[in-house]
Amino acid sequence: MEQGHWGVRLRVAMKRSGINKQLVLASIVKVEPSTVSRWAAGGNISVKHLEVLCETLNVSADWLLFGREPLMQDGRVSRYAECLKSIDHLPPDIVLDLFRILRKLAADPAM
Repeated sequence: MEQGHWGVRLRVAMKRSGINKQLVLASIVKVEPSTVSRWAAGGNISVKHLEVLCETLNVSADWLLFGREPLMQDGRVSRYAECLKSIDHLPPDIVLDLFRILRKLAADPAM
């Protein structure tokens, strides 16, 4: 079993998935940045947000919460990590704008 609280594993999963900013993860998961900071410190998380985090970071809930099981769900790189590699050099405000646009397009593809 991995040492430390689940927030330590959250930070590891973020780094491995290419999401290196809590602000970006907050935008993807649709929470306030302070919520991601609380999670990274080992704070409580809802089941709904845990599910989104695991999907986004491509990790199992068992690994994230308890340090059991492999880190990656199926050995694939997160789809977000692939996308973020191409925009990692952009300023954070531009990255957030891009994620906002993508969320709007996902909600209403006719836009």
